[in-house]
Amino acid sequence: MSVETAVLSIISDVLYIAPNFNPEQTLVDDLGADSLDILNLVSELENHFDVNISDDDFFESMRAVHLVGVIEDLVDEKNNSRS
Repeated sequence: MSVETAVLSIISDVLYIAPNFNPEQTLVDDLGADSLDILNLVSELENHFDVNISDDDFFESMRAVHLVGVIEDLVDEKNNSRS
């Protein structure tokens, strides 16, 4: 499963939305995430990918598509540090 597919699936599961949502949508305004949803989302993503998402990284990526990019970068950094 690609990082993008996994991130979008986790977003769909945490927010209880259809898996075919538009990744250009914002998490809060368009998809209806509240503060508890955001905390759960960050926790699920960190656990799934074994990364730490900083508040700055997360809040700069309030669109699902941007969050995919943040996670891809974190996974790449983690993999490169192990090499």
